Amino acid sequence: MIAQALLVSSLIASTPTFVVRPGDGQVARILMADAPGAHIYDLSGRRIRSSLGVGAAGDLLWKGLDDRERPVPAGVYLAVGASSPAPQDADFWTRCAPDPAIDLGAPGCFDEADIWGACVLDHNDTLKVWYTGFDGLPYGPTRIGFTYSTDQGATWARSCEPALSEGSIGSFDGGGVAAPYVIEDDAGALILFYGGFDGAVSQIGRAISADGGRSFERSPPLPIFSGQTSWSNLTLFKSVDLRDGDYTMWFVGLKDSTEVPWKVGRAISPDGIFWSTSPSTPVFTGSDPWEDFGTPSLDVEWRDDEWLMWYAATDDSTLRIGNAHSADGIDWFRNPANPLLDVGEEGDWDGRDVAEPAVLYAGAERILYHAGRDTALVGRVGCKTQPATSVSGSPPRGPAAVRLLPATPNPFNPRTTIRVEIDVEGDARLAVFDVAGRQVRVLHEGRLRSGTHSFVWDGRGRSGLPVASGIYLTVLEARGAREVRRIVLLK
Repeated sequence: MIAQALLVSSLIASTPTFVVRPGDGQVARILMADAPGAHIYDLSGRRIRSSLGVGAAGDLLWKGLDDRERPVPAGVYLAVGASSPAPQDADFWTRCAPDPAIDLGAPGCFDEADIWGACVLDHNDTLKVWYTGFDGLPYGPTRIGFTYSTDQGATWARSCEPALSEGSIGSFDGGGVAAPYVIEDDAGALILFYGGFDGAVSQIGRAISADGGRSFERSPPLPIFSGQTSWSNLTLFKSVDLRDGDYTMWFVGLKDSTEVPWKVGRAISPDGIFWSTSPSTPVFTGSDPWEDFGTPSLDVEWRDDEWLMWYAATDDSTLRIGNAHSADGIDWFRNPANPLLDVGEEGDWDGRDVAEPAVLYAGAERILYHAGRDTALVGRVGCKTQPATSVSGSPPRGPAAVRLLPATPNPFNPRTTIRVEIDVEGDARLAVFDVAGRQVRVLHEGRLRSGTHSFVWDGRGRSGLPVASGIYLTVLEARGAREVRRIVLLK
């Protein structure tokens, strides 16, 4: 009997589970004692529908539509009450005060209609944030704003004037500037890397501040990086790190403005001006269901002798935040608890999306600044905190990192493929259990080389006979680590 399998099966057993067949006009009735405010989740832990209505008999009513009133695919879903734990492993985050930290600007300011992006720097005992602002005027440009706090985020001071405005007509950033990322160079100067666009193409520029980040002057030659690779023609969002005199940039690239998913590339530079991509292929692409449409924003830092990436990803419905770690900045291992930060409740300023992560550490506390959007798609910037030692906040580290990837397809009939990632060769065991914790089938037991491996389960038990439809658990154990995922057999 495997303890973690029992924990997961306990959650499933205590959570109403049902099959939805959208499009037949039927209303799904889910009997549960904790009805008010319940949510619907899919089997990956993604919230599909918020705050279900309650029928006259006290049961829940759902027509198989998501929060955007679109029919969901046929399959198995979970109804989780307001006081029940969501089906995910992310640790609890506490909202900062004020919430949001950075609201819309005053009427007449460049940021009165929308705020997006959050680059945060703890600089000279002052918290400094740069962000993208929009005044709401038709075809108006976006500009980069600046705000700061001298009391650890309790109050913020800001100007109605941007720190950087759009460039001149015909320049690479004449249509607007966005996605700021600021670092302090070895001489103590604040360097701004930003996205600029001319109405058709987005590229990256560079500017320098002489007043502590309140304003920036462009530093030619411009642009410094076009994102032109074999797999990308456009780039806007980026994260830049300076270590031992060398610059490394992780950038989000697209082949064209209509292509998805967004992918992450890596570039290096001796001076922050002239860049070369290395390697030529993307270093990070979406693989989990919540990442189907890619990774549009990220923040990478060197911490505890490795690279830690906080990133936002989307399934074409909602942006959420997760993280991954890497020894070399090229090969990345995701946190198995991803996504770590979900959207807020309906009506919250971040009830639609959370993105643009930027992480600071204050003693034993982790502070995650991020952008958020409400259901009206208006953006603001806020922050959340959790203990820096949180398991879900830091991916598994060291030589025993393993990962159990989502099965495809899921739900399935008659077979599904289960993929395993392991970064160090060693013994591994992959098995299928039912929700009662009974072993159904062993798919692998023995040595596995480092890399990605695929295993197929044909829906049969160890006797060779087909098993019944239902929820099953895939359990991976390797070098002291264990991961569990749910799969559904539908016949």
